[in-house]
Amino acid sequence: MTKTSSVPYEVTAMVENGWWVVRIADLDLRCRVTTLAEVRPAARSMLARALVVRPGAVAMTISVIRFTDGRLIRHRW
Repeated sequence: MTKTSSVPYEVTAMVENGWWVVRIADLDLRCRVTTLAEVRPAARSMLARALVVRPGAVAMTISVIRFTDGRLIRHRW
């Protein structure tokens, strides 16, 4: 099911084994990137390929999840 442009796709990014894992649960998509700076372009690219639209045409919200000292920290972009 494709969302409308007013409802953003939820993207999560977290570190696993030294890689940033980028996941779009609504479309069951995931990829790995090496830096946090690569998360947004990777998510845009995955959405564009899956929905056959130009990169950046679909709204998204990125949540960065980090684990430090036994605590969970969640940031939104």
